[in-house]
Amino acid sequence: MLDFDGLYGQDSYEYYRFTKAVHHFIATGEYPGAFFWPVNYPLVGAFFSFVLPTAWALQLVSFGAFILTLILLKKLLDAEFPEQKNAGLYLLITAVLSPYFFRASLLEMSDMLATLFVLLAIYLWKAYQPTLKKQYAFLFALTAALAFLTRYVALLVLIPFGFQLLVLFWKEKQAKTFLISVVIFVLACLPQFILQTDSVQEYTNQLVILDWNIVHFFQSQFVTHNGQLNHPYINLMYVFAPVFHPGYLASGIGLVFFLFRYRSKPATPSLFMRLLLVSTVLYLFFLGGIPTQNMRFFIPIFPLVVLLLYKGYLLAQEKLPKPFFLILYLGAALGQITYFSISFSKLYARHHLEKSMATFIKDIPGEQPVYSFAVEGMLQTRGIERPVKSLYYEQYNQFETDALVVFNLEQFQDQWKGQNPMLNWNQMQKTHSVQELKDFGQGWKIYRIE
Repeated sequence: MLDFDGLYGQDSYEYYRFTKAVHHFIATGEYPGAFFWPVNYPLVGAFFSFVLPTAWALQLVSFGAFILTLILLKKLLDAEFPEQKNAGLYLLITAVLSPYFFRASLLEMSDMLATLFVLLAIYLWKAYQPTLKKQYAFLFALTAALAFLTRYVALLVLIPFGFQLLVLFWKEKQAKTFLISVVIFVLACLPQFILQTDSVQEYTNQLVILDWNIVHFFQSQFVTHNGQLNHPYINLMYVFAPVFHPGYLASGIGLVFFLFRYRSKPATPSLFMRLLLVSTVLYLFFLGGIPTQNMRFFIPIFPLVVLLLYKGYLLAQEKLPKPFFLILYLGAALGQITYFSISFSKLYARHHLEKSMATFIKDIPGEQPVYSFAVEGMLQTRGIERPVKSLYYEQYNQFETDALVVFNLEQFQDQWKGQNPMLNWNQMQKTHSVQELKDFGQGWKIYRIE
């Protein structure tokens, strides 16, 4: 698995493509072109790509953000629970060995960098509270903007903390501090508007596409721009994944049990803990209202969950016999390592499949185009020199003879029924003879149009 380069699925290839475009922009001044998401992750990766290959640079950003996030978590726990000395062991069993959280540090995706900026902003908020030193407020504004323009939705996590700062500015009559913070926030957004002049319009388009509705909490089937989505659970169950799903926390149920069973009465959580809870609930409330379920979406909120459950860990350690606690600890660690191995092996299998398909196509002589869906970015990134035509954006009436087709009928025939990918596939069957060249497994096949 040492050849894993962090590229997996559609999104990572688009981040890779735009990182190279930004690198070229920095070197030559040539506009990098359109990009759907915020630009901070590709921008940071582009700077590192001047000394490293692009794939390594983006993986370095993700893994470096993971390490810095762990350091910030340790600092926050030590500051909130100064009498405790075991935060490191707790973070090992929760954050470090969390299968999905650790996996995010290996991918060329923006999630881990956004998580770092979110947690850094919260750390700066906490530093500002007892001292009222202006530089912390300014840095909070900076990191909040960086989080926002790494993943738009990350700003939701910081809204409660930002609102508390506004109240504090008002009470302390710090209008100047507020105004300077606003200016810093705006200035930190400039790279987005330099690299993407239509950012406001794109952000508005994304909000429309999200299709948020409170009714979605009680649904598991949706018709969206991503086709027909059939999830195994309703959204109301899905949103508890960062607490109870073994891909995040094998010990989540136990930690919650001890947190509520043995909590102090009356419970008097600090302002910091209350805001963490409000931020977590706000973010999960948002995810519950959108039709898409994706375990990646919980990455930015997961460190907050880890912070909130620390008291449950302390109570479990206090109430359970030491040998029994140790057995449970090791069992949770082993369970998470096993789950990571299983989940990553599936991801790696897809990664290997994508590379195999690209290699197979490159070995076929000819210059006719490749028609595809869901792998267009992969084909271009993996060095396919033929024209790559998407089956998603338009309907085709005719297809070139000897053109290739990369398609997953098994996966797409229900999800994309009545939409362009399947309409184009059906049209292709009507007007041409389509010969299967190779079955790569997982439903993916390569065909030749005759």
